[in-house]
Amino acid sequence: MNSGITVRFFFLDMTDFSQVIRNERREGFIEACEKHQIFYPIISGTGFDILEPLLKQQIIPGKKVVIVSGSRFLTGPVFKYSIIKNLTFGKDIFYSDFDNFDAKIYFGESMLSIVQDCSALGQSAIDFLTKPGQNKNITYIPYRLIGKNLYFPEAK
Repeated sequence: MNSGITVRFFFLDMTDFSQVIRNERREGFIEACEKHQIFYPIISGTGFDILEPLLKQQIIPGKKVVIVSGSRFLTGPVFKYSIIKNLTFGKDIFYSDFDNFDAKIYFGESMLSIVQDCSALGQSAIDFLTKPGQNKNITYIPYRLIGKNLYFPEAK
């Protein structure tokens, strides 16, 4: 498969995160990559000591890398690795995750994050419990993106 993208691209999975949420996020990533014919290695781990050698295998010096993380809890290890290796977010590493409201506060970087609407999730749960005639097995709750909208205009 050749997508024409000249960057490394991978999904960073978290091994001790909710299995249902983890599976949904990973499957969505795989589906999007397959649709666009993008090769998508998936690496899994938790904590810097486990992730550091995995990141070292995936991040090649001088080559841009896109990391899609299934959890904001992996942002710290990726950010620490970028500091140790003198890599710049938005230049060498393009990173996105889920539900990361505070990246700018904690890391000094605004990162693209997919944020779930917790109010809508709660309201949907209440509706499910209090309005039995309107119960649905699956309810779509829109998400929103926050942070930098990073992309590769030069990567062809």
